[in-house]
Amino acid sequence: MRDDVTREEAKIVRYGLLQHVNDMQVFIQDKYTVADMFAVMAAPAESFSVILALMILTLVFFMMTVSFSQKVRELSWEQGVLRSIGLTQAESVKIFTYEAAAIVVSSFISGIVAGIFTILLISALYSSLTELPLSLNIPYHSIAIILFVCSAASYMAVRVPATQLNKHQISSVIKGTC
Repeated sequence: MRDDVTREEAKIVRYGLLQHVNDMQVFIQDKYTVADMFAVMAAPAESFSVILALMILTLVFFMMTVSFSQKVRELSWEQGVLRSIGLTQAESVKIFTYEAAAIVVSSFISGIVAGIFTILLISALYSSLTELPLSLNIPYHSIAIILFVCSAASYMAVRVPATQLNKHQISSVIKGTC
């Protein structure tokens, strides 16, 4: 069917074809009916995706908190040495924060590239199966929310252990007794 056919014209053609077919097992659909059918099925799939994303974000938050806390503990000796030669507590927190930001941004960029590639493949498969035109629906609002949540979680996951480490004396940090 041509792309410029209206919904009413497609319905007329479909009913006209059905009148000439005597077999009850033949089912004729136009692109508008198929698109409407998939639009109805898209809402529950999108809700499932949002729930799954929230569960994954919760797990990632705890995983990031544990890994960043461990990273701060592993680098406590280096931080103690830097503090002993004049690094302020605010600067040491900034160092850990910048490192976490670099990790989050690089992971986010690689995730976006992989996600867009996956969306492209799934959309191409969908359009080839349904014979509808290829259209990409990138969820920009979900991407922005995930970036904000991951950034905030990594900031808190680094700031809390770094400020706790800064509360200890430099000598105890270097000795590793804190």
